[in-house]
Amino acid sequence: MLNKINIFFSCCNCGCGGWNNGCGCSSGTRTVYINTLTGITGATGATGATGATGATGVTGATGATGATGATGATGATGVAGAAATLVVGTTETGEPGTEALVTNSGTAEAAVLNFTIPRGATGATGATGETGATGATGATGATGETGATGAQGEQGETGPAGPAGQAGTVVPLALQ
Repeated sequence: MLNKINIFFSCCNCGCGGWNNGCGCSSGTRTVYINTLTGITGATGATGATGATGATGVTGATGATGATGATGATGATGVAGAAATLVVGTTETGEPGTEALVTNSGTAEAAVLNFTIPRGATGATGATGETGATGATGATGATGETGATGAQGEQGETGPAGPAGQAGTVVPLALQ
């Protein structure tokens, strides 16, 4: 295989010491043909280290909006069914902390909804209110029955003697 190579050269073998200085040297481009032979391919060398990741490229422009598609065909008309009924059934109080629950004890067409609603936890005791005004005195109640006589108490100590009284006058009695 012959490869064509263009070579720029200067022919200065005249000893004049330079390019185109009047000594008859010429310069220019000449075409040289070199016969190259391809030799046996050598073994593949080791893979080199992976290079650093390059910078992210610029985001391209947004493309034009596509044409609107054709409108689809209208669906078939649905079959009219009988109207369903809905009745509230029972309402019960559940335990505190349980989930509220709604069950249907009827059918899909005649629903009977039963509710279970959890009781709330006991609230905190409220503050004591102000004392109210004193109410009017009520009517006197009826006198109760006399109770049984109690046991006789112990005899008390003898008290001090009282002051001496005035001397009395004796009046004779006439007998008849």
